[in-house]
Amino acid sequence: MENSVSSYLQNNFKGLALAPPLFYRWPIGVRFEIGAPETGVWSDFENGVLNTHYFENAVRRARSICHAAFSESDDVDVVYEIIGHRRHKIKRKSYVLRQISDSARKNVTFESEKVDGKRGLYRKTAYVTGVTSGEVDYANIFLSIVNTDFPQRSPSLRGRCYFVNRTKDMILHMYDDRGMDVIATDRSALRNVYVRCNDWILEQDKPSIDALFLNESPHP
Repeated sequence: MENSVSSYLQNNFKGLALAPPLFYRWPIGVRFEIGAPETGVWSDFENGVLNTHYFENAVRRARSICHAAFSESDDVDVVYEIIGHRRHKIKRKSYVLRQISDSARKNVTFESEKVDGKRGLYRKTAYVTGVTSGEVDYANIFLSIVNTDFPQRSPSLRGRCYFVNRTKDMILHMYDDRGMDVIATDRSALRNVYVRCNDWILEQDKPSIDALFLNESPHP
């Protein structure tokens, strides 16, 4: 049975599958650099000391982008997925789901499907629908994503987390400490985040992103 998120994506995003890299798989989007390379991940590489300012700034930047893209009253679906063996499950008390208000977290459904070409592995997905954006603690989720590749830091996200904004027909995905993709069905929905967070657009993709908004018209 098709879930409501899949139906929404089919009707509004031409059936786009939630998988990275969203920016390169959809024509209207912005790719941001989250971890500032000039700050540096390491405070003392030889002794394995991480630079806490790098992680703090990365979370701060991610929050600013999300705040520019989403409004607190927006209708948002949270999609959280992991890859694991058949017995592995996403629990209702998993870290990501606990960052959603108790009342909103009641609207959660779970799916499990085999991963093509990966013997014995399954994609487990939790869909939390009918959530108001203000009911999600984005900062904590972003922190866990920033920490993913650094086992000495916690909390750390296992899997991927997507935010599907039905009010603005927009999808936000922070893939790790390096970056975040924000895509939409209409480029005008992205104009605010494009303008406010322009300095953080990933340099290598900036020419194509600038061209998208330079040629903006009422309908893409």
